Amino acid sequence: MARRYKFCVNCRRTITDAEVRRGLYVEGPRGMLCATCARRLDEAPETAEPAVPASATPSKPVVERPVTAHESRAAEKHLEGIREMVESIHRTLLFEKTSSWNVAGAVAQCLTVGMLLIAAVQWLEEGGAVFPALLVAIVFQLMALTFFVKAK
Repeated sequence: MARRYKFCVNCRRTITDAEVRRGLYVEGPRGMLCATCARRLDEAPETAEPAVPASATPSKPVVERPVTAHESRAAEKHLEGIREMVESIHRTLLFEKTSSWNVAGAVAQCLTVGMLLIAAVQWLEEGGAVFPALLVAIVFQLMALTFFVKAK
């Protein structure tokens, strides 16, 4: 069963279905008026507008909108799907996909840095035999690049 919500255009009070059935509202040129605002209108017939301050009147007209339980459940389900999608995007942005190729590339990169340090120490202490260590560092670096490319 669809339920329609009606509001008084002056005081924004909800006009219930029982009040509509009993006729305790007035249909005015600007919309529906509750019983209290209708009495005020009857007491001041010389004015075309009800005796309510202008700041209390809404700037936009009130639109009746049917709301059913099915629509409410459908909206909740839709919002839940949107929330799950946003969480999935957030997780994707926070965490990069990891694989064994990425781990192997990281290990090869560490070995490269280690071989460069060994080459530097050999150069400072012995003054030669640096080229084999540099060649091994280059090989480890190429391995690291290959593993990282393979992971993509």
